[in-house]
Amino acid sequence: MREITIRLPFLLPTRNVQDRMHFHEKRRLKDQIAGEFLAAGVRGTGVPIEFAEVTVWRHSTQCPDADGLYGSLKQILDVIQPQGEPRVVKGAPYGSLHIPNPGGLGLILNDDMRHIVLRPFWVKAKRGEQHTVIRIRELAAINQEAAA
Repeated sequence: MREITIRLPFLLPTRNVQDRMHFHEKRRLKDQIAGEFLAAGVRGTGVPIEFAEVTVWRHSTQCPDADGLYGSLKQILDVIQPQGEPRVVKGAPYGSLHIPNPGGLGLILNDDMRHIVLRPFWVKAKRGEQHTVIRIRELAAINQEAAA
């Protein structure tokens, strides 16, 4: 079973903060998260984890509400998924190409509920000690039909 644990020296913005962010700011945040993974020596092995548990501990001064906490995981999930195949965007000028999830590291196969279990937690921290800890752990695949 594969397991990856990484500490980000910053907080991930909650959903409400991300809603107000400019798209360039969101892109910089994704690049910053990917840079932390790469600096820690974490790279995709070519075979993404098919069924993963992603646990995130948000060490902050304030406890976010539930949708803010889950929403703060958006950028991480985009970074740890594989980069998508280029495709033509309909209605875009000159048939512009779009790459879904650019910069994805390919650590997990997908972030839909058939492939991932999300476990976000909040931990009280002092202002100067705020950070985020992420653990990605491979789980045995479950039979979706049997679980229903």
